[in-house]
Amino acid sequence: MKIEKNILITLIFVIGFITIIPFIIIIGMKWQWTSFAYGSADGWLGFWGGYIGAIIGALAAGFIAYYVAHKQIHLQVDKEDLRARKFLGTQLRIDKFSEIYSVLSEMGRNFAESDMLIFTYHFKEPMELYVLRDKQREYQDKDLSSIRNINSLFPFVPDLKNDIDNMMEIYHERNRFIYKHYIHRKDPSKKVSDSIYEDYSRKSDELMIVLHVILTDISNKLSHEIDKLEKGIN
Repeated sequence: MKIEKNILITLIFVIGFITIIPFIIIIGMKWQWTSFAYGSADGWLGFWGGYIGAIIGALAAGFIAYYVAHKQIHLQVDKEDLRARKFLGTQLRIDKFSEIYSVLSEMGRNFAESDMLIFTYHFKEPMELYVLRDKQREYQDKDLSSIRNINSLFPFVPDLKNDIDNMMEIYHERNRFIYKHYIHRKDPSKKVSDSIYEDYSRKSDELMIVLHVILTDISNKLSHEIDKLEKGIN
């Protein structure tokens, strides 16, 4: 606003200068102390016309050059500012996508360890139920902590909330299955049947597949943002 005000004042000054100078010249040529100058009035009018015209032309050229340079600088600043904002936005998304991918990968490891615990309990080593219960509770605490971290990142990936909600629905079904058929089964003295384990395994596989799809999507988004950063942000 300040620069535009200065341009307006300069323009008014130039217009006033152009308007007033001819009257000053006409009056000046009638002064007694200018009578020593040789030449006719028409000749002097022509001289002053060319002289003042050259000054006005120079001022106009300077004004135009200043205005064009100012506009170019302003446009360049806006362009660089926009580029900087895009760069920061891309960098922020890369950081958040990386964080989401890391948290989900950690959840995947917890899922796999939990599965291995059930597999070991079912097929290999005898294990007290309280050990199984405590281990499963430990994995669940880690998973819920991871989910709380991911919830804060939903604004950066609009479709992530629905994907996580679907995954957690399967996750809770899987956990209820573990508690019902393993930890809190009616007769702990009896071995869990292989068919029960197969049902659990299918539910666990479904959970891992959903998680893999989410991780793939986040990985693709992350790769896209990194490509933008490497190629330059337009």
